Amino acid sequence: MSIKGETKMLEADSDQFAFSLSTRFHRIGFSKAIEIDKRKNPLLLVPATVNFSYSIELMLKLLLRIDYGDRFKSSTHDLEKLYSFLRKDIEKMVRFSYNQNRQKAENRDLKTWAHVQLITKSNHQTIALDNVEAMGLDKIKNLLAFHKASFVNWRYIFRLKKDSGYFNVFDFCAMNDFYNALRLTVLELKKSEWHNFIESGLSD
Repeated sequence: MSIKGETKMLEADSDQFAFSLSTRFHRIGFSKAIEIDKRKNPLLLVPATVNFSYSIELMLKLLLRIDYGDRFKSSTHDLEKLYSFLRKDIEKMVRFSYNQNRQKAENRDLKTWAHVQLITKSNHQTIALDNVEAMGLDKIKNLLAFHKASFVNWRYIFRLKKDSGYFNVFDFCAMNDFYNALRLTVLELKKSEWHNFIESGLSD
C-alpha cells in the first residue's frame, strides 16, 4: 500500500491503522524467526524478537483503547502490565483463543525456545545460538511474566560492557500463539464496525 493510502487510513480510523501496523511488525518478526535456522544466522534473533514484541504491544494497546477509548494512555512496554489492564471478559476471550492456538500444530516450524548469548573479550563479540524445550509457558500469566520486557531487553542487546556477557530467551512459538489470540479478539470485537475493512483484506 502507498504512503498516501496509509495516511488516509490513519485519518479515517486510527484503530485500523494501529491494527495494520501491528500486523506488519508481526510479519517481519515471524519471517526473521523462520530465517534464523535456514540462514544459520543467530543475529536474526534480534530483529525477530524486537518486531514480535512490539507487534504484541501494539495489539494489546489497541485492545485497551477499544475498551477504554481515549481514557487509555500508557507509554509502557511492559506486556504483563498491559495485559493486566484488560477487562475480565476480554481477557477471557484472549485466553480462550490462546488455549485453542496452543493445541494446534500450525507454525511449529518456529523454534519453541531460542536463546542468544553475547560475550565480549578483547572487544570481540562471540554469538552462540541454542534451542531448548519450553517449560510451563502454556499459561498466559507465565508467558508474559517471562517476556514482559522483551522489547526493551532485545532492543538494547548491543549495549555490552567490555568482557561482559548477555543472556536472554524468547519463545517464538508461544508468543506467536499469543499474538494471534490478541488479533482474533480485536477482529471479533470490531467485526461489525470494521466490516468493510475486513472484507477489503486490509486486516490481513
